[in-house]
Amino acid sequence: MFYRYNRFAPVIIVLYVVVFVVFFFLSRDLPAYVQLAGFAVLVLPPVVGAIRKKSFFNLRRWDERKLTLHREYIQVGEVQYPVKALKIALHIHGFDGFAYSKNNKWISRNTIYGDQNYISFKNDKKVEDFQFFLKDFKAYEQLCDVAEGWKTDGVTVVVKEQFKRAFVRDQVQRFVGPKNL
Repeated sequence: MFYRYNRFAPVIIVLYVVVFVVFFFLSRDLPAYVQLAGFAVLVLPPVVGAIRKKSFFNLRRWDERKLTLHREYIQVGEVQYPVKALKIALHIHGFDGFAYSKNNKWISRNTIYGDQNYISFKNDKKVEDFQFFLKDFKAYEQLCDVAEGWKTDGVTVVVKEQFKRAFVRDQVQRFVGPKNL
C-alpha cells in the first residue's frame, strides 16, 4: 500500500482558508470568549491532521494501485518497470508496530507506524516517487531481501535505512520475542 494526496486537498485547503479569514473579520464584533473558542475550533483540524496517523483531516489517502517490488521489476498498478533500466533510491524507515529503545535507561519504548518508507526511481528521464507502508517484520525482511537482490544483480540502487538490520532484529526479539521472527 502506498499514499497519494487526496484529490480534494486543494479544495479543502481553500475552503478552510476562506472560513478562517471570514471568521477573523466577523469576530471583531463578538465577545472575547466566542473569539477564543472559534479560533480554537479553527486551529484544531490542521493540528489533528498533522499529529494523527489516520485522520479525517489528513490530506493523504491510500492509493488504489498496488505497489509490487520484485527482484526483476517494480510494478505500480498495471505498469511494470524492469529494474535493470532504473536508477533506484530506497529509504527504509521501518514497519508498522516496530518498537525500539536506543537508551534502555531513560526511554523504554518508541514505536513506528510503518508509513514513512520511500522509493524513487528514474526511467527514461521520468522520476516516480512513492511513499509506502510496511505492515510487519516479514514485509520488512522481504523488502531488504529484494534490495539486496537488486545490488547483487548490478542494479543502480541507493538504500538508506533508518536502523541497521541487526538492530531491528534485536529489537524485534526484545519486544516481540524470538518466536515471532
